[in-house]
Amino acid sequence: MEHSIPQRAITEALGTALLVLVGPGSVVATLVLSGDKTPAIAGADLLGISFAFGLVITALVCAIGKVSGCHVNPAVTFALPATKRFPWREVPAYVVGQLVGAVVGASPRPSGPRC
Repeated sequence: MEHSIPQRAITEALGTALLVLVGPGSVVATLVLSGDKTPAIAGADLLGISFAFGLVITALVCAIGKVSGCHVNPAVTFALPATKRFPWREVPAYVVGQLVGAVVGASPRPSGPRC
């Protein structure tokens, strides 16, 4: 059974939101944990950040790969039809979903109770 284009666009939005939340979030977490040390990010920290990006992509491929193909990046979405591996008519829905997901994933979260 094939999923509809809106279902795949929503899936891309969720996947992109998770990528944007976890990937750059690992950088912020590393900086917070490093405190005032110089340099703020060392080689081992870069390895942890790289693993965060790699693991979230792996999890997304496993979770949403069968639904939408797990592009989660407009560059990938444009490259696939350029190489005749994806229909051009579906590109706008995917890109809109990815842009919405990126904004949602990057949106600031409240940082505690407001009194």
